[in-house]
Amino acid sequence: MKLFLKNFDPIDRQIVEKVLSDFFDKESIICEEEEADSTIFLSEIGKKPWKIGFFLDLLEKKLNSINKNKDLSYKNYDFISNKGVFIISGKEIKLNEREADLVYLLIEAKDKGCLRDNLLENIWGYRPDLETHVVETQIYRLRQKIESVTGRTDVIITMDGGYRLD
Repeated sequence: MKLFLKNFDPIDRQIVEKVLSDFFDKESIICEEEEADSTIFLSEIGKKPWKIGFFLDLLEKKLNSINKNKDLSYKNYDFISNKGVFIISGKEIKLNEREADLVYLLIEAKDKGCLRDNLLENIWGYRPDLETHVVETQIYRLRQKIESVTGRTDVIITMDGGYRLD
C-alpha cells in the first residue's frame, strides 16, 4: 500500500512517518501523490494533540478500502469491485456500496463464512454488542435482489452466527 500525506507540514509528516514506521517499511508506504493508492488529509486526523488510536483506525479504514478494490471469484460467483457488480452464473447484479461490501467479504471468506459481528464491525463500524438488525435487513434486501435477477434463493446461506455463500 502507498499513502500520500496531503496538507502535512514537514514536522507533522515526520511524526506520521515515525508512527507508520513501527508498522510498515517507510519506503513502501509514504509516496508522492501520483503513486498513491490512497491519500490521508491532515484534516482527517484532526487537531493536535493527535490521538494515536484515531489515526490507526483511519489507517485501517484506508487499508480496507484499498484491499476491496480487487476483483474476486469463488465457485460460480464473481465480484467486479470497480463496477460494484456481482455475477452469479453469468447474470450481473449491480450492487450499492453496502451490498458490495457484504458480497466482497462473503466471497473473500469462502466456505468459512462471515460472523454477523464481524460484518457489523467491518461494514458499518458498529460495536458487536450493539443491538441492531442492520446486518439482517441488508442480507434480506440483498437476497431479494439476487432472487429477482437469478431466481435463486439459496445464494446466501444463514449459518450459526453469520452468513456464507452457497
